[in-house]
Amino acid sequence: MRRLVLSALLLLTLFGCSVNQPKAGIEIEKRMEIANNYYDRGKYNKAADHYLEVVFERSSNNTPTAQFRLAECYFKTAKYADSILEYQELIRLFPDYKDNNIAYFRIGEAYYLLSRGAQYSQEESHSAIDAFEVFLDRYPTDAWRDKAFEYIQKAQYKQIEKKFNNG
Repeated sequence: MRRLVLSALLLLTLFGCSVNQPKAGIEIEKRMEIANNYYDRGKYNKAADHYLEVVFERSSNNTPTAQFRLAECYFKTAKYADSILEYQELIRLFPDYKDNNIAYFRIGEAYYLLSRGAQYSQEESHSAIDAFEVFLDRYPTDAWRDKAFEYIQKAQYKQIEKKFNNG
């Protein structure tokens, strides 16, 4: 009887473990298609889950686009710190990716959006200025050039206001 119970438990354990396997059956191309569909419909949280799976599959041709779109999903859902990390990872892993100019710009924008009022530390404002300066150094004629200058001015104004309030 004891042997029968142990055999039954072993079978249940094996069957239970096989049922909880992740969605490994979905091919990367199909997952990318699903993610793009969610992204195009503005369902960024759902898209991010699928892009993350594609990003983890480093051998796919879709990986750079998935990395970029994952960062965009985080940015568009106001997860700015996560978006910064993903944009930086994109730039590090794929330095020649076609949309890296947007990634550099978004890093600055995300830091600016993370910055707080003048009464608080202006660490994020400093980081935003630094990021926009890198963007401008790398892409001096980019279409977002003027917008980068505007963000730099706004961040500098916060810093000046901070010094004035503390003065």
